[in-house]
Amino acid sequence: MSSQPEEEKPGQSNRAQVKDDGRDARLSFRKFAEHKMKREFKEEAIKKCEQPLKNFGQCAQESGLLVVFKCREFNRKINECMTEHNSPEKFEEFLKANQDELDKRTLRSKTA
Repeated sequence: MSSQPEEEKPGQSNRAQVKDDGRDARLSFRKFAEHKMKREFKEEAIKKCEQPLKNFGQCAQESGLLVVFKCREFNRKINECMTEHNSPEKFEEFLKANQDELDKRTLRSKTA
């Protein structure tokens, strides 16, 4: 080990810049507010798909280890419902419809 400072390697500064850019994206208030709204959006989708989820749960309890084979239709209905209500396109529509709420949460996060 030498006491001299290490020389900077050619790709090192570029890696540091990428890391900083990623950190800024992770820590931005807007991303945080969007993340919270995405969770709420997903919870709404789960509520809308409550009946297919209950049907699958009941089938799973009755089928035991054969759940994979006996409950395929119920699982397909859950996937269809979640695809319909939890798609990225629907989330973008949700964000546009709730732009005021997103702005308010972003401001609230900055002041907190």
